[in-house]
Amino acid sequence: MDTAARHPLPIEARLDPSIRPASPPPSFIRRVFVTGGTGFVGRFVLAELLASTEWDVVCLVRATDRHHAETRIEDALAQTGRPLAAFRPRWQALAGSLAEPRFGLARGEYHAIATTCDGVIHCAAEVSWLKSWKRLAASHVEGSRNAVSLACAGRAKRLLFVSTLAVCYLPGAEDVDERDDLLPRLDEIPLGYAQAKCVAESLVREAAARGLSASILRPALISGDSVDGTSNPTDLLSRLLQASAATGVSADVDWAVDCVPVDTVARAVRLLITEQGDGLEVMHLRHPCPRHWRELVLWLALAGYPQHLIRFRDWQEFVATEAARSAPSLHVLKPFLLARPTAIGGQSLPEFYLGKASARIRSDASVARLDALGLQIPALDGALLARYLAFFQAEHFLPRPTRTSPVRGEAEASATALRTACAMAVNRAYRLAPGALRRLPGGDALITDLSAQVDGGATGLWRCTLIRRSDKQQIPVVVKRRADDVSLTRVAVRLAETATPGLGGVLERYSAHLPHQGGGDREIGIHRLANPRIDRHKPAHFDWHGSSAPPRTLLTEYLENVELMDSANRVGEWRLAHLHAAVDALASIHAPWLGKAEALSEHDWLARSDTARTPTAAEPLWAHLAEFSSSRFSPWGGIGQASRQRRPAAAIARWWVQWQELDHTLIHNDFNPRNLAFRKTRDGPLACAFDWELADIGPPQRDLAELLCFVLPCGEAADWANTLLERHRRGLEIAAGRDIDAHQWRHGFALALEQLMLMRLPFYALVDRFRPLPYLPRVVANWAALAQWCGAGY
Repeated sequence: MDTAARHPLPIEARLDPSIRPASPPPSFIRRVFVTGGTGFVGRFVLAELLASTEWDVVCLVRATDRHHAETRIEDALAQTGRPLAAFRPRWQALAGSLAEPRFGLARGEYHAIATTCDGVIHCAAEVSWLKSWKRLAASHVEGSRNAVSLACAGRAKRLLFVSTLAVCYLPGAEDVDERDDLLPRLDEIPLGYAQAKCVAESLVREAAARGLSASILRPALISGDSVDGTSNPTDLLSRLLQASAATGVSADVDWAVDCVPVDTVARAVRLLITEQGDGLEVMHLRHPCPRHWRELVLWLALAGYPQHLIRFRDWQEFVATEAARSAPSLHVLKPFLLARPTAIGGQSLPEFYLGKASARIRSDASVARLDALGLQIPALDGALLARYLAFFQAEHFLPRPTRTSPVRGEAEASATALRTACAMAVNRAYRLAPGALRRLPGGDALITDLSAQVDGGATGLWRCTLIRRSDKQQIPVVVKRRADDVSLTRVAVRLAETATPGLGGVLERYSAHLPHQGGGDREIGIHRLANPRIDRHKPAHFDWHGSSAPPRTLLTEYLENVELMDSANRVGEWRLAHLHAAVDALASIHAPWLGKAEALSEHDWLARSDTARTPTAAEPLWAHLAEFSSSRFSPWGGIGQASRQRRPAAAIARWWVQWQELDHTLIHNDFNPRNLAFRKTRDGPLACAFDWELADIGPPQRDLAELLCFVLPCGEAADWANTLLERHRRGLEIAAGRDIDAHQWRHGFALALEQLMLMRLPFYALVDRFRPLPYLPRVVANWAALAQWCGAGY
């Protein structure tokens, strides 16, 4: 059906036929005209242009006269925190108005701009979550019409228009991408601000059809400066965070917070108008790794603002009845937070924007284009959130909690200190190459990520280069700095308490049983435990010189030219050869210490307390974790999952005795695609396991049980189980030079599944509550299938 025929296009969307470029677009830029330079986005765009180009910039400012306009621009630039005083000769400010013809400029001023500028960057916008698009038309639509007119007047100019990704949020099942003209669906867009941007886009689109070189940039939510945290306290995300911090109450919603730092938006503006081609280019600017709303809530809790998650409907009721008193930052958004437009089927606006509409927005072309331009988007990690909160606290937008997290300067200082310590302590056969440590992403390791903020040091993964003194060969390496156990425990306790009130106290009471305890020393000890069979399946380790090693710090090979690195979300790429290689690696790892648990436990770094090794002493911990995770796992494990899942905790005294009677060895204890890669060899893939910090003494079936839960195809786990179980058993028999009873081996595998559900998978459930783990449903479904295949048996 012709949508445009059903909904006649508004007269505001029509561009006067006389508005068209008189000449081809310029080949380069020397002078640009910028609107919105005093706004939050515009001031960073102006700072970016001054610092990263040699262009002169003319700024349109709402002001009484030129002196007032200049003062406003000076104040705006000062708020960016950038040292820009030296660039004063390159910019000028003119007093004007967006909605008036010729921007309210005198004819002479307008003519001078039209004949000397090579580009127009239209950033000005009245951001409103409340007003209808008709009420926003003067600033948005007429302002854009004036920007298009100026771009076409005199000499032809490049035009860049900053729109919003919100124009793409539409009801229905169809995908939306950069090519779609959304004006025919104007009435379906539920937000007046987005509708106004859509109409403004249509003017740019029409001018481009007439020959204007134009770009439309559609950013997602715009967050604060990634450098120093300078933020806009009136934007939606800031208001939500402020209200959560002030009240301790947050909405329990599935929302992937897609936001891009304002300085990244400014850099995208510069890159796009610099490299602009002919015709129209539409770009979506989104974060490649958005953070979940619950993760932001958890981070607030860790930063000293305790949080209580409540159902979304209850949160809306809180907004309706309590916000005026306790959360004024939300009270002003009350109409938006509670509105239920008919265009989206009676959903509230927040439910619509937090729902599935975002997943239907395609941005593949934009990702490729912006990547080609070299645009890097900072990670939405704890360090960035710390800078945002530090800004809010300094501006008294938030009260200061009793304890604050480290800000970026402290983290940078810690990284510099870590590099210095590594350079001094590295094995004398090598030296550290010049240059700073480069942080590597931490993947889905939520507790590790957040503990870096609590620990306050250079916790995490860092890349650098060693130079071998003998032949000057450069060797890429990873510096792994682990948080201390106290910080990790604190994060785990706060995570559990925020997930379910009361659970954090249980974790704290039985913290000796948490798997991370002693992990730093344990991983270093594993790498120093020279054994050719095990070493073959680990990254190369570079030991420190003497006793000067930095605490909890490991130096290992950076794995390059490998397959399936960290592939938990890509197990469909595993071939049979990879699966066999992983199982064969387990046989090689388990063989050297099989049946030698007593000798292995003599190593101080592996010996845990008797309390920690006796899980029956922590029955309340396992029972609470089972209760929490069963509700999350039940939809994935099928009928009977809840009872199967609670069984290991309920019967722990019975099956743990049998577990202890099994042959024990050194086990990785975290053997899954998150911690695996495959080297390419002439004989096929060779499995390489990293992250050994959870290594323990236990039955070898434990590692196999975890691997199979992660990698087997859903619905086929039972079909594969016997073949792979036998491959592991026979491989271990050959490698260890001893017979292993097949019946007892399978029984041990059944117990390993029980132990996995009791002591490991519930922690994944806790993480999934805040940082969704796409692979977890498959893991639970496979666990249920394997448990059913094995039977109870104890």
